[in-house]
Amino acid sequence: ASIYSGASDDDIDVIYEWVTLDYDWVSMGVDKQDWIDTGKFIPENNCLAGIKQFKNDIYVTVPRWTPGVPSSLAKVVDNEKGIPVLQPFPDLESNTPQSEGGKYPYLVYIQDVEIDPFGRMWIIDAGIQNQFVGNLTQVQVPRVLIYDLTIEKFTTVYEFPPDVYVENITFLNDIVVDVVRNVAYITDSGGKGGLIFFDNNLQNSRRYEGPSLSYDPKYILVDVCGNNNFNQNYSLFDPPTPV
Repeated sequence: ASIYSGASDDDIDVIYEWVTLDYDWVSMGVDKQDWIDTGKFIPENNCLAGIKQFKNDIYVTVPRWTPGVPSSLAKVVDNEKGIPVLQPFPDLESNTPQSEGGKYPYLVYIQDVEIDPFGRMWIIDAGIQNQFVGNLTQVQVPRVLIYDLTIEKFTTVYEFPPDVYVENITFLNDIVVDVVRNVAYITDSGGKGGLIFFDNNLQNSRRYEGPSLSYDPKYILVDVCGNNNFNQNYSLFDPPTPV
């Protein structure tokens, strides 16, 4: 995995890169080997998905597609050896199930975030986990959270009502924020697809569905080098992200 910066293809600098993602175990206050031995950290199961920058900090998402992901939201920092690692954000407790001593509700599955000019991080949590290993589990209700980076606290935690999401199917994928209206548009890439509207002023939400937000049946399967699946565990039956 790599993070680049540059104004053009000819002006690209590598900011961070990893062969395998690792975490800031010192600040987490836990033993890395113990977490590996107990299955809490499975290095090969940790993959970057979303990347956002605010001022000099870079934040990344690590979806819980499979087990062994210590933190689904993190900030990139340098450890004591100067090596870039992931620091659970805002902390390890917020990314840990209550049964293991963490907060409830905790950050379960973060695919994407958006940071507005006011320093508010809009976080979409699908509330699912383990979708790539055949035992997708709806751990909690899908929701949107807003964390104010300037005061370092959550200011909004909104759970979507039953008429806005479909249990075990809804997959919150991307988010776009209208700063002027203080609203967010969120794509649901699960099932037939949908677009979710969240109003942070009124603290309500609505869902839109229709043919334009679903997949084209002619393109359900995609052939890649003679194989119509990306891998043995995941095929392209999910619709594309509606835009």
